[in-house]
Amino acid sequence: ARGGEPRQITRAGSPPGGHGAPVWTPDGRRIVFYSYDTNMAEIWSVAADAGDAVRAGPGGHLLQLARNAQPFSDFVFSPDGKFAYCAGIFDGAAYGLWRVPVSPETGGPAGDPVKIEGTGATPIRYLSISADGRRIAYSTQSLTSDIWSVAVAPRDGSAAGAPFPLFEDRSLRKTNPSFSPDGRRIAFGVWRLGVPTNVWLMDADGRNAAPLTAEQTGVALPGWMPDGDRVTFVSARQGGPKIWVKDLRSGEERPVYDIDPAMSFHRFSPDGRRLAYNSRRDTDTVNVWAASLDGGQPARLTSDPEMAGFPCWSPDGRRIAFEFKRGADTHVAVMPADGGAPVQLTSAGGQSWPHSWSPDGSKIAFAGSRDGRWNVFWVAADGRAQKQLTNFTRPNAYVRYPAWSPRGDQIVFEYAEVKGNVWVLDLK
Repeated sequence: ARGGEPRQITRAGSPPGGHGAPVWTPDGRRIVFYSYDTNMAEIWSVAADAGDAVRAGPGGHLLQLARNAQPFSDFVFSPDGKFAYCAGIFDGAAYGLWRVPVSPETGGPAGDPVKIEGTGATPIRYLSISADGRRIAYSTQSLTSDIWSVAVAPRDGSAAGAPFPLFEDRSLRKTNPSFSPDGRRIAFGVWRLGVPTNVWLMDADGRNAAPLTAEQTGVALPGWMPDGDRVTFVSARQGGPKIWVKDLRSGEERPVYDIDPAMSFHRFSPDGRRLAYNSRRDTDTVNVWAASLDGGQPARLTSDPEMAGFPCWSPDGRRIAFEFKRGADTHVAVMPADGGAPVQLTSAGGQSWPHSWSPDGSKIAFAGSRDGRWNVFWVAADGRAQKQLTNFTRPNAYVRYPAWSPRGDQIVFEYAEVKGNVWVLDLK
């Protein structure tokens, strides 16, 4: 607190995932933190006076708290260190505030979580406990999300009008839009609290929106096969997660690929024969891998020490754009589809999350955060030009998954806003 050299407490891969949101235990002996990536979120504690990074042992980690919580967030201790408070969903479909007895010896849980407040469909975030341990302040948050569209001038890639929503329904989150190969239809994911995610279809202008799947286990990551008559998605039906294909003409559904536990966010190549995806296999950090649907061993395409992931194929299938992390920033890079030296395309501070290419392969659309404001951008595949297509200014809003139409005339994306209020709860 009086200054001096900072000392690194944890290191990449121990435990796996990114490390954040550190909290001191009341006695100052341990630090509790989150480890998380695209597949998991866990809570761990580490000794504060460790010389090297110390991975908490079986009696010292708080993994038990996260196993039955989806989603799970925030963590504070009572001043006497006997209880921890956290927010999340435990074994149910409603958000709540939970109290967990804590072992002073290990810093781990000493009993089962007890729900002390429920908020139904409203998530709780940002807990803060009073100095006397008698009151907790927290934020309740709500999310509204829609699929939006911005017209694009094919000549120079500039915005040809203001962005607007295609499909509005305040009770649902709409995400991850994907164009059919002919650009006439859009598949996208839809979910709300307590209802599994399913795939919907709509016309490219937002008309005729209707569910394609109605699955109790939930599905994710909608996409298309090259013929435009089959939609792909991930489902955990019949055991472990698999990639399934649904024929829009016959209604037949069949699995085509078993998903490895370390695999996430797959994308099909334009010919439908290969997958590019995120994986932590054989490494402590997420990197880009590729696999053939015809079999054979998957191949790692990147070996980035911080993070490289979220690949997207060029229209000709010869290149892959992806996101890589450097410190607090992420950037767009491109490499040959079989791996090779990546070329960095963006350099601005903030976040740059690529998702799709223009039909001619000359540009890559990405969701970008600059000075805390999210918007849709593109960067030229040779890195020589960049353009911002939307001008959202609200700090509580974000954009995700900009999908460029194969017709070249529009980009659709998820636009969401988060709102909330602050509450105070008297503890009994």
